[in-house]
Amino acid sequence: MTQQQEVLALFYLCYCKLNHISPDRQRTKGLDISQLYQISVYHDIGAIVCMALESAGILDNADPQTAKAFRNIRNKSLRKVLLLDNGRAEIFRFLDENKIWHMPLKGVILKDYYPELGMRQMSDNDILYDAAFRKTMQQYMLSQGYTLGAKKAYEDDYFKLPVYNYEMHLSLFGNNDSDFSQYFQNIEERLIRNGYLCCFTDEDFYLYFMAHAAKHYRSGGTGLRHLLDCYVFLSKKRDTMDWNYLHCELEKLGLVDFERDSRLLAEKVLTDQPVTLTEPESKMLDFLTRSGTYGALGTYAQNEFQKTMQKVQQNDAHPSKLKYVWHRLFPDDDFYQNYSMFCYRHKWARPFYTVYRLVRLCLTKSRRKKVRLEAKLLQKK
Repeated sequence: MTQQQEVLALFYLCYCKLNHISPDRQRTKGLDISQLYQISVYHDIGAIVCMALESAGILDNADPQTAKAFRNIRNKSLRKVLLLDNGRAEIFRFLDENKIWHMPLKGVILKDYYPELGMRQMSDNDILYDAAFRKTMQQYMLSQGYTLGAKKAYEDDYFKLPVYNYEMHLSLFGNNDSDFSQYFQNIEERLIRNGYLCCFTDEDFYLYFMAHAAKHYRSGGTGLRHLLDCYVFLSKKRDTMDWNYLHCELEKLGLVDFERDSRLLAEKVLTDQPVTLTEPESKMLDFLTRSGTYGALGTYAQNEFQKTMQKVQQNDAHPSKLKYVWHRLFPDDDFYQNYSMFCYRHKWARPFYTVYRLVRLCLTKSRRKKVRLEAKLLQKK
């Protein structure tokens, strides 16, 4: 089987599991379970694939080591969802007691549309809350034993062993996503409230889901789980949503094509019928397959390179490679506004932040690889 055939077989198994259908043994004959495992790990969909293989009776006949690895993913996914749910309930109790409005985002909502607990894997929980209480939130999280990781203009990341990871959002998008950040700027005015707990309308959740996916798709890429999430959500909500409203809002966001392509591809690959893809559909599926859950580093590096080069060309009549490097070392205010509000407000601190970035680069393998890819792109200019 080619990689795309393996991916289509994977989606067929997931479709059968999601719809409680026994898969056709002829269509699952000759599957490379090890290859399915590698794809599943790369895209954070091992739990649902494991459940699908078990339901089809395939995993019992697979290589014992691969079968064990699949079941470990499923078990860890179930445990993590339960722990994150419990931890989030504690955070929400604190927010309720302190009269701070808040709302769960993305996977926290999507996981409940899957038919079994733990089927949709979670790396973290994203929560939007009233930005006026950022210091209050930080004091509480630190008092509960969390470590503050990345602190950006629009979110703070908190970690605690064994698996607790919460991204506390002050806004839905950063300033570098200007089109999306402006659209969702005053989203709290459109939320449905139940006390201090808020939620989107189904339509606004779908708009945010598509905008968030498009953000990743256009930077480093996004993976196969996007199609699963799209299919699962629309299976529940397609017939009750206001599509006239959605089409108008998607036009404002510039997402008409991306939403349509995502929806139609999800419907096409998640089926029990033989699949024949058009050339654009095949290209999109291949891009998603290459990207993985959080995007391909090469794609991200290329997109960042192009954005930086555009800024250099806009600000300088005679752009050069040296000026590009200077801009990367000493970026403009937009960078600091997104990644370090302290340096945005206090320019004297920026040289120290540059040293920090260079040290972090030396210590982080993925960042070194990204810089090497960026350097190769610069050499070709």
